[in-house]
Amino acid sequence: MNKKSIDDHFNLANYYYTQGNLNEAITQFENIAALNPREYTVFQNLGVLNYLLGNLKGAEKNFKKAISHDHNSTEALYGLGNVFLKQRKVFLAITAFLRCLNIDLLMDKAKKRLDECYITLNENLLKEVVREQLKGFMLSACFDKVQEASRLRDAKYQLSIVEKYIKPENYLM
Repeated sequence: MNKKSIDDHFNLANYYYTQGNLNEAITQFENIAALNPREYTVFQNLGVLNYLLGNLKGAEKNFKKAISHDHNSTEALYGLGNVFLKQRKVFLAITAFLRCLNIDLLMDKAKKRLDECYITLNENLLKEVVREQLKGFMLSACFDKVQEASRLRDAKYQLSIVEKYIKPENYLM
């Protein structure tokens, strides 16, 4: 392992990052990883760069690799939580952010993201409740109209109501 070579790659990676050339920065960090595969911060940086480029699979892989080298890397855990949140894997994101806070209780950005996770869960739960209520309302309205039609003895009208209201696209959000 050549310390000067690693420093050169690191300096180039930072230069490319500040210039907005994220792909070249990734290449330089990959060169460092080839020279020193146990350095967790390299994989943490690769995770961040992949995340910024929208490559969530690459980001997840690199954050996990960083965590495998240092289980207490709050930045890698935080990055992994962000990947999971972006992938809508809210429970996994919560787990990652809670692990961050278990290591560093004062990590405010993890607290904020954890709050976002809980808000997302509450919104999803609310949507599900509304969807179920709406479904019940639509079925109830359908039943009322069929009863009304049966009083009028209009079989064609009964069938048209059932066909109109029982389709899932009429009551799903």
